Amino acid sequence: MGKIEQTTRQSQEVAAIAEETSAGANEVKYAARTQSDIIHEIGDISQKLQNQAAALKSVIARFKL
Repeated sequence: MGKIEQTTRQSQEVAAIAEETSAGANEVKYAARTQSDIIHEIGDISQKLQNQAAALKSVIARFKL
């Protein structure tokens, strides 16, 4: 095999690895976005629960009177 053929084959291997790496990076990016969305939703739910807890404390305080 000549140097040109060897270089071509190596370039193709590098290109294939680069494509796999890019695909993996896209998967990680998608997973990070999904995780970020879930964390944001958890924050919203946590805030709603805090508001409900405060309202419940207020109702309980009225019944204690």
